[in-house]
Amino acid sequence: MFTLDNIVPKKRPKFLLQLNFPKENFPFRAYVHGNCKSAKIHMEELREYFVKDCKTAQRELQNMAQYNWGLGIFWMDQGNHIMDVLAYKLSADSWPVNAELKPFIIENGSFKENHGIPTCEDGIIVLSQEALYRRTTPNLKIYSEVPPKIPEIGIIKENCSFIS
Repeated sequence: MFTLDNIVPKKRPKFLLQLNFPKENFPFRAYVHGNCKSAKIHMEELREYFVKDCKTAQRELQNMAQYNWGLGIFWMDQGNHIMDVLAYKLSADSWPVNAELKPFIIENGSFKENHGIPTCEDGIIVLSQEALYRRTTPNLKIYSEVPPKIPEIGIIKENCSFIS
């Protein structure tokens, strides 16, 4: 019988950063995919795009009012900076059950609804680990302030917090 216990994949996803924006009224956490390392862009410019896109996602989702928190996967493609964004909705009294989610995308700073697959397979691995971690926390405040450690994704620098 096949089980997922003790599986060691031949190639693990690689992420450069885990950034946490634990803003009290709308928490947001995001990951920088390893493909950004090979993009011909200075790290300072990459950081500027990334932080700006995180703030855009946080602002847009907060303005929609029905969502409680968001997660993002930031990546680059032929010089374009892209963030796959998932908005989560869950009432406080039903924590930590199955949350509703809605995909959005930010392409070069432009925020819009995503009608396709919400992210790549590496992103899905991160999101599944986030979901498993969230279900161990007592509430959104703790979940947003204490990010998970996800050794399976090879993060170079984790839990970089930005108070916004």
